[in-house]
Parts: sequence; structure tokens; C-alpha cells
Amino acid sequence: MRKRSIKTGAKDKALLRELDGLCEMGMQGEIVRMVGCLISQKPLSAVLFNEAIRALLAHGDDLKPWTCRIEKAYTSMGLRSSRRCRYSMLCFYHSLGDSQKALEFIPARFSPTVAPLELAFALDTFKALRLVKKADALVPRCLRILHRMGRCNEISLLLHSLADYFASQRNWEGAIALWEELISDDVLGPQAFVEIAAARAAQARHTVKEGLNHINLLRKAAKDDLAITLPGNFKARLDEAEMELLVIKASLNQCFPEE
Repeated sequence: MRKRSIKTGAKDKALLRELDGLCEMGMQGEIVRMVGCLISQKPLSAVLFNEAIRALLAHGDDLKPWTCRIEKAYTSMGLRSSRRCRYSMLCFYHSLGDSQKALEFIPARFSPTVAPLELAFALDTFKALRLVKKADALVPRCLRILHRMGRCNEISLLLHSLADYFASQRNWEGAIALWEELISDDVLGPQAFVEIAAARAAQARHTVKEGLNHINLLRKAAKDDLAITLPGNFKARLDEAEMELLVIKASLNQCFPEE
């Protein structure tokens, strides 16, 4: 998530220093307790709320029980402050896996300085809700950021989200090209190999399906002229190709069962 950039008061600074100290020491129980303390502040500033969400997402094990408290804290802030917390709410609901709620916090237009992670979460949300037109409209923006910015954790996550979306749209070559850029990533690299293998398998399964359909069309067309011009028996050739494709299909289904 983004680092804090809004001016804070003395009390908020003291609370944030305490939270930072707990995070540095990795004191999970105390961090979670501190998050509850922060979001209970009256009045609650955008800085405190954003830092509380950041700490919770980094150190919390179970986010669901926090939903009501987070929503109550968010609605308790004024309109100006809540606007500054929109990205934190998107991160929270994305991490929670609630795409419908996450959608509420995706802006109609992204700012010129939008964070790569915000684009990644937006793309994930559009994909989960099958909002293909919105996702397609976002892809060029994602690609521009990938080409403009150097490699960092957020860029790696955006790469993964974009590759995942391409794969969902059967753009396997595009997905594989992006996953190949992640192979050297210490965190996402191992999974990138898995995704590349799965994409190749999906390509193969699609090719097998097209091949079987084509064979059926040839049979229905009953093209006797091919049986005459091609050496050997035309029907036997179709049967042989069909059998080979079915063997490949069975192997694929054994290694990569269809969902």
C-alpha cells in the first residue's frame, strides 16, 4: 500500500510511532490490538485509518471478523477523509476476496499517479466479476506502467494480475510472456512456472478441441475427392488423427483436470 503523505497531528504521530515500532518487532498480537485502538479514535483521521489497514493486511490472519469494525470506522469519517481512504478499502476487500464490495472503491478514472497495486486489484476485481469491457479498458494503462516503471514488488504483482487476466481471455501467449518476466522473482517465480505450464496445457487442450471439431466437420462433409487425391484411406487417416488427439486429451485431463 501507499506510504503516508498527509500531515498528521501530534497525537496521531505518537500512535503511528507506536504502531511502526510494533510492526518492526513483528509483534502480531500487539499490532492487531493497536489496529483496533487506531480505528476507534474519535475523530478518526485518514492517516490513522490508512496505516491501521496497512498493518492489518500485513499482520492479520483473519480479516473477516474485522469487516464491521472497518466499515463503521470508514463511515465515521467525513467525506474528504473517506475519499483519502478509498484505496485502503479497495485493498481490504480485495484481500478479503469480496470483489463486489471492492468494486465500490474502484474510481471511474484513475489519477495520473495511480499505484501499480491499485491497478492490479482493480483488474483482479473486474476479472472476478466478469466485467470484461472494464478490464479491457484498463489493460493499456497497466501496460504503460509496466513499460515505464522499473521492477518492484508492486510491478511484479501487476504483472501477475495482467497475466492472469490474459489467460482468462485465452490470450495464452500474452500471459506466458508476462509470467516469464516473473521467473526470476523470489516470491512469485515458483508460481510463475506453474502458471506457464498450466497455460501451455490450456493451449494444448484448446488445440485438441479444435482438431476434434475439424475432424467431425470433415466426416460430415464426406469429401470423397480427398479420399481419392490423398494416398491411403481418408477415413482411416481421420480415425488415426482422432485417436491421437483423444490420447493427448486424456493425458492432459489426467495432469490438468478441467475445472
